[in-house]
Amino acid sequence: MKTISTIPTGALLALLVTGIFAGTPNRAAAQHGSSGHTKAMMAGAKTPQAVLKMADKHLALLTSTIKSKKLASVHEHAFAVRDAVKMLPGVSKSLPAATQTRLATGIKTVSSLAAELDEAGDSGNQAETEALHKRLVTTIKAIKGLYPAGKGK
Repeated sequence: MKTISTIPTGALLALLVTGIFAGTPNRAAAQHGSSGHTKAMMAGAKTPQAVLKMADKHLALLTSTIKSKKLASVHEHAFAVRDAVKMLPGVSKSLPAATQTRLATGIKTVSSLAAELDEAGDSGNQAETEALHKRLVTTIKAIKGLYPAGKGK
């Protein structure tokens, strides 16, 4: 058996780097709502109504999490809302081009807000988390308004 002192320095460095970074993407994905569980839940959403219902479910869980001051868990629901909203273009092909452009803008806003909510929650900033949540709710409401009556509400 070789000891650390007999292993070439380059090989040792490669082992350390590999060990440090192994599994990092999976941990990050799990922390940010992109787990296999979330993807499996979203696989059944084939209509804008179903996607928005899923987003609303996670938005309600996010609201509850923030009200309960469990800020360390904010990312889970914020990124689940983001992931749901990102599915909308795939199930909204009948929307006019101008509306799809507004939808894309809304999705970018939701993605940014989810990342900001994660940061605010991780830092324990209740006031900032609440302010960002309010903006997220407003953005989701605007996205719902892009769908004709009865189509996505």
